[in-house]
Amino acid sequence: MLVNWAGPGPREKSFSILPFFSLIEYGKFQDYTYEFLDELSDGLYTFQTGRLRDGIKELSEEYYNQDSVQKRKEIREQIAAFSKQKSDFVKPMLEGLNEEKDMMQEEFLDDPSPALEGWLRKIMENIRLTEIVQKTEELHGAIALTGLTATGTVDIGKVPLSHEFAMVGVYHNVANTILQGEFIKEIDIKINMLLMLILTLTMAILVQRFNAKVATISTIAGVVVVNIIVLCMFVFLNYWGDPFGYVLSVFIPASIITSLKHMNEEHKRKFIKSAFSRYLAPSIIDQIIKNPDSMKLGGEQREVTIFFSDVAKFSTISEHLTPSELVHLLNEYLSAMTEIILSYGGTVDKYGGDSIMAFFGAPLPMPDHAVKACLACLDQRKKLQELRDLWRSEGRDELFARMGMNTGPAIVGNMGSAHKMDYTVMGDSVNLAARLEGVNKVYGTEIMISEFTYLEAKEHIVGRKLDVVRVVGKALPVPVYEVICRKEELTEKEENFLKHYYDALSLYEDKKWKDGKAAFESVLKLKPEDVTSALYAKRCDEFIVNPPADNWDGVYSMTSK
Repeated sequence: MLVNWAGPGPREKSFSILPFFSLIEYGKFQDYTYEFLDELSDGLYTFQTGRLRDGIKELSEEYYNQDSVQKRKEIREQIAAFSKQKSDFVKPMLEGLNEEKDMMQEEFLDDPSPALEGWLRKIMENIRLTEIVQKTEELHGAIALTGLTATGTVDIGKVPLSHEFAMVGVYHNVANTILQGEFIKEIDIKINMLLMLILTLTMAILVQRFNAKVATISTIAGVVVVNIIVLCMFVFLNYWGDPFGYVLSVFIPASIITSLKHMNEEHKRKFIKSAFSRYLAPSIIDQIIKNPDSMKLGGEQREVTIFFSDVAKFSTISEHLTPSELVHLLNEYLSAMTEIILSYGGTVDKYGGDSIMAFFGAPLPMPDHAVKACLACLDQRKKLQELRDLWRSEGRDELFARMGMNTGPAIVGNMGSAHKMDYTVMGDSVNLAARLEGVNKVYGTEIMISEFTYLEAKEHIVGRKLDVVRVVGKALPVPVYEVICRKEELTEKEENFLKHYYDALSLYEDKKWKDGKAAFESVLKLKPEDVTSALYAKRCDEFIVNPPADNWDGVYSMTSK
């Protein structure tokens, strides 16, 4: 039979242990102990426990003369109840004696007199004798097994719950298992095999649905849960299966599948980093690695800010440069501009020779994408000026860039085929941004944005309204703005210029052509290189000679890209 161990054994709390000499010596000091306890309790001990002792003795005799198992069980319960009452009465007296002993030991340390030493020995002896009598009398109605328990004997071994077990305790546990009827039921080997198969298939199906991280957690959780279930079945139902086999059934398939997932996901991470490190900011790459499904073929509509830039007169510059010089110059320019775009969380869509297409707000949502796009443009303009100073000092050609941006809804995602795809944006918003980059040529500006972008970013930048234009291929007119600088970088001189410019623009919009022309000429005195003011002065001059129709709405229609 499988022993249902009640605990570590007779050396611990599972069963009471009584030195054998107590049985031999009990009769010698039984009467003395009763007299001592009577004296200690003013005669109450014999009065209170005498009837209990007599009752226990009578019940013991009745027990051995009784053939009924049920009746014997009832008698044992009565004996146990009487013994507990007797022990409960003596317990506080023993506690009081132990407290007195502790106090006398402290006094003896301070004053080791022979008289005090004698009293201390007497108290300690009385405590020892009382405990022996109490424990010996507890044997009434109990089952006692005798055996060697000293650590120096040969009858010491190992059992499931102890490394140094007095082996006589095996009989205690066997007898207790039989008497209590708490037999351990071993699960049949066929059922064990079936359970292992079910666990293996269950873990294989579950783990393959998760990513590597969740699969690892699931494996650990599965092992823990299986052990808890096995423990609960044993503790509460006395069923014993094959816990090691169950754990292996969970661990082996889960660990194999998880290892394969880790290798597969590591391969995906390397691929994504390799493919996108030159186009996306590191933080965005990390997010894509966490969610690789976001890179599946297909797109979604998203509010984004689209960026286009192009180098002015690049064809002319490239004509007198060797191919290696041209590539070196272009790479130097594109590297610097791309680094700034990525630093603001932008995504580089593609390069077209000297041109750059990028967007902000995808693949990760970016609430302030318009602001970051404008700030990136300002930083690019500043960096390009630094590069021009360097190129000029080296006697090399200088590059001037035009940038156009628009904010609006666009389809963002992977476009192409299952074998080759581009992460890009598509839609009317993209087309408008591309047109605005070219419109810079008309107004002599470097950074042009639509009104949609300006309204999103105006709290952080200074912008100048340029015009209301209808670009090629678009029916609806769009107000456009030039990005001047960051809010905190606006100088008093620039602020004064903008005030005079807006005064002049207001006259133009009110069809006051002569006053408008004079006003724009005054603006040009403040900034002679301002192409936009010169353009408006020329328009006023033309409208003085040939005024527009009465329904003129102030929209300027572009005739070329």
